[in-house]
Amino acid sequence: MPVEQIYFGNDQRSGDHELAGASPLAVNVITDGAGAVSRRPGITTWSGFPASVAEDSPVEGLHAWKGHLYYVNGNRHLYRIDPDTAASVDLSTGGGPSYLAGTRRPVFAETQFRLVIAGGGALEKVDYNETVAERLGGSLPNASHVAALASRLIVNDVTDTSTADRINYTATGSAGNETVAGFKSAEARPDAIVALFSNSNELFVFGERSLQVFTPDANLQLAPQRTMSRGCAAGYSIIESDESFAWFDEKRRFLLGEGRGAEEIGAPIARTLDGISTVSDCFGFRWIADQYDVLTWVFPSDGRSFAIQQGGGWAQWHGWTTGQGHTLLPVRSHHYWPEENVHLVGLADGSIAQLSTSAPTDLGETIKAEVLTGFMNRGTDAFKFCQSVRFMFKRGHTSSATVAPQVLLSWRDSQGAFCSPTRMSLGVASDPVFTVEVRSLGTYRARQWRLEFTDALDFVLVRCEETYALGGQN
Repeated sequence: MPVEQIYFGNDQRSGDHELAGASPLAVNVITDGAGAVSRRPGITTWSGFPASVAEDSPVEGLHAWKGHLYYVNGNRHLYRIDPDTAASVDLSTGGGPSYLAGTRRPVFAETQFRLVIAGGGALEKVDYNETVAERLGGSLPNASHVAALASRLIVNDVTDTSTADRINYTATGSAGNETVAGFKSAEARPDAIVALFSNSNELFVFGERSLQVFTPDANLQLAPQRTMSRGCAAGYSIIESDESFAWFDEKRRFLLGEGRGAEEIGAPIARTLDGISTVSDCFGFRWIADQYDVLTWVFPSDGRSFAIQQGGGWAQWHGWTTGQGHTLLPVRSHHYWPEENVHLVGLADGSIAQLSTSAPTDLGETIKAEVLTGFMNRGTDAFKFCQSVRFMFKRGHTSSATVAPQVLLSWRDSQGAFCSPTRMSLGVASDPVFTVEVRSLGTYRARQWRLEFTDALDFVLVRCEETYALGGQN
């Protein structure tokens, strides 16, 4: 009898039709290079965070600098944390000028002796070893984004529509960074600047309908290099991916490019993206751990999050609320700290935690992994009898577990309701590999499968195979 794989990985393809075999949904799963499926990383406590929360206000921005972690909350207050002592310093004790001005998400840039933050208003600074934040001196304009390049600070200008295409830059050096040296106009197309970011030696200026790249120049300060007709619909969707950037463009596409070209990576979930109502508040981050490299975008207003595993496929990352179902991923901000090798996330209650593959929950809250295949006909519309479906799982729990984890399997042979789930127990023994086989699952022409897992234990699906017979039961 034929034996073929049923794939339950992160390969959501809502841009294609499920009746033709495309997976319409993959939630909270990641896949390794051998095809084994695991749950997404969970949220767990971070030892560097103080025992008590300074303010019950969402952590909107994070940045590690010179051995400390800096963060801005929804009240626009700035804090510094020493991870070795879990001690917190309130840097906004100087009143209004020590708060981050503006209402936009914080964007950080660092020079040798200074951390600068933009948030839609006047720029804020924290000099090395200072205990109070203050406004950056000089006359740089209100800005939503700031970058550091070739010893200069570079910002956009959100003062009004007449300045929306300006790139302002400072002189060099610690003192010079508080002196405006001039501005350039990103004038390849007459569109407003949405965001700007720098990599090792280039400035990427994202406009509403264009992307322009500049490089430092001894005479021109910033020399234009190339322009692409690729805009940006969300200024905080931009994720640095080594020498490239990934972002959400004005045509509701996720793109990945280095300024010379751009690849559309969001086509598989195009239909889902078309249904997003508010895109302007989207923000993105990159999570890298073990063999996984994932770009994630959060749409807060719509309660949706999308994650593409580089070298793999798409999934949605969500939280879970009993009685409500999948909810917004509970991450308000993210920062990877290389020296500590930790992915930190800011939360709505003012705390900071970490994303980790070893965490089976989000601080005790359920992470529901759920995957639907497309309709599978095994290459023919002839009747097939499903003799058995065989799963191989790797279990991470031990013999001390008192409740056996369960995986739910259901299916349908038309676009009606799924059948009642078959509960598959993984047992409580310490054997690291567990095989489950479900037999005699009826006759079908094309079948769609659904797999669900909610237990707070390790979950790795190594392989799933169907044994079937053509033409009916044998």
